[in-house]
Amino acid sequence: MIADRDMHDAEVRGVSVPGRFNSAYSAVRTLATIVIRASGYRVKGGDGGHRLTFDVLALLDSAFDQRASYFNRCRKKRNDITYTGTGYVANTETEELLRIAHAFAGEVAKWLKTKRQNGSR
Repeated sequence: MIADRDMHDAEVRGVSVPGRFNSAYSAVRTLATIVIRASGYRVKGGDGGHRLTFDVLALLDSAFDQRASYFNRCRKKRNDITYTGTGYVANTETEELLRIAHAFAGEVAKWLKTKRQNGSR
């Protein structure tokens, strides 16, 4: 799965801290997209697509509210690092995001399993 690959990439110590942060962020965005698509929706790409992904995640299931809020803060940090060059990300922030990405992957897997058992789309 793409999210697994991105989490693995985020664990590579020879990569820059911002690069690892970006990989971990990519994993959580992919996982959020899985929830959205499994719910029968799509987020249109383009301006604001990443923000909208996490906003929709929170709307689909209140269990993801706190995660979505945290991921949006990470999105802002990623934007600063990637697009403006003004951001800074500490190794501890990258490690935290990676730890949360792994936990979120488990939560999404459980959510999907429950959704399938309930026979809902």
